Amino acid sequence: MANTIKIKGGLEADRSGETPAAREILLTTDEKKLFIGDGSTAGGDEIQPTALAFGTATKLATTSTGIDVTGTVTADGLTVDTANGSLQVSSGFVVDLTRAGVNYIRASDASGSLMLGSGSSYNRLNVASNGDISFYDAAGSSQAFFWDAADESLGIGTSLPDSSAKLHTQTANSTARTITESTNASGYVGYRATNGT
Repeated sequence: MANTIKIKGGLEADRSGETPAAREILLTTDEKKLFIGDGSTAGGDEIQPTALAFGTATKLATTSTGIDVTGTVTADGLTVDTANGSLQVSSGFVVDLTRAGVNYIRASDASGSLMLGSGSSYNRLNVASNGDISFYDAAGSSQAFFWDAADESLGIGTSLPDSSAKLHTQTANSTARTITESTNASGYVGYRATNGT
């Protein structure tokens, strides 16, 4: 028959009446907590694991401010329940939302930008911290539709719309058109070709 090791146990309500000897362990049978003695502390000190490790490498550790995870967290889902109803990420980090390695949403704290992507490219929609908004072409390499927030101008086929124009379109054959607003009271809509005529 295998040997049995027993440790002193009892109810939590009775624990403070015990002063375990040094290295003696108490078990509260109702709360299933362990306490270790030092020979002088009534009830002993609770044994609280502060880390989980794989081999000798710490993977999860509790700290005074929260939980530190080293490595990748894999889960079937994630539910964040906070007082503000928000997911907060420490300064300087990037949040990636992906599916099967495909990038869909990236929020960058460093640049303050929000990027929406598909396939392996983030370049589908980019909302910059200054208010500029870019829609990219099929290749995800150039800004096919661009809103310049500072000049309140819209560029189609260009990311540098004429600052005097409200709409500036440009195609591969360098044909450019602008629609401008006059500063006079009546206002007008104008057309200008590439050569300025």
